[in-house]
Amino acid sequence: MKEEVSEITWSKLLELRPEWLWLITLILIIAPMIFPIHAPFRINESTLRVYEFVENLPEGSVVVSGGAGNYAFMYETSAAFIAFLNQIKNRDIKLIIFPLHPDSLMFEPWAIRVAGFDKVKEYGKDWVILNYIPGGSYITLPAFMQDIKGLCRTDLYGTPLDELPIFNNVDNYEDIDLWVDCGANSMWSLVRYVAPYHVPIIGFVHSAYYPMFQPFKAAGLVYEFTNGIRGGAEYEKLVGYTPWNLGTITMDAYNLYSIYVLILVILANIGTQILKKGGCV
Repeated sequence: MKEEVSEITWSKLLELRPEWLWLITLILIIAPMIFPIHAPFRINESTLRVYEFVENLPEGSVVVSGGAGNYAFMYETSAAFIAFLNQIKNRDIKLIIFPLHPDSLMFEPWAIRVAGFDKVKEYGKDWVILNYIPGGSYITLPAFMQDIKGLCRTDLYGTPLDELPIFNNVDNYEDIDLWVDCGANSMWSLVRYVAPYHVPIIGFVHSAYYPMFQPFKAAGLVYEFTNGIRGGAEYEKLVGYTPWNLGTITMDAYNLYSIYVLILVILANIGTQILKKGGCV
């Protein structure tokens, strides 16, 4: 009798409508956005190297955020970039945004707002957004490294660079302490036109590019990379959690969903074996 009840129970479970399974999946994805669980995970050495390098930058350092960051790939790269902004926003570190793609004019200011960078830093003194210069990075990057104010006469809003305090002591590559790239599509250009000036480069790149770019690191052309959304979550953990933790939320959802799928696989196999013994399948 017990075996019959067990077989009936498992038969009903195996006939469960897929809509209910997808509903549970949706809940597991949305829940971490409201109630983040901060699931434990190991921090990769590459992310730790990025964090420590930025942490050890001396006060008064100048960082250029120059890359092809855009909304099409923001999901994988924005988590690490926003964590980076959170790491430097309460320190005396200058940030110059030099967009190498038109989308960067929208993407990087968005990240600035999300991180609250503009609320604690004074525009023109602590950070600035330069214009996108058409013509290709093979023209703009060499010119930028040699003479920033010669290439970019004004900022994005038309203010002459000579009138912005941030450029009082910033003229060329000799005044740049770190170059960060949020987007990865411009990494080949940075390796060719920035690395020869021995300016350290850190890339917040997509997971697909992370292994592809390792030869640049091995050759000493790039200091380090973070690995996609996972690297962003690791960076968030090192910097400290904030209300916006895209990487951490994603890792929580991945972990919950992986456990859920594993449970379904185990239950399906147990149920199938029970039904086989009863001759139901």
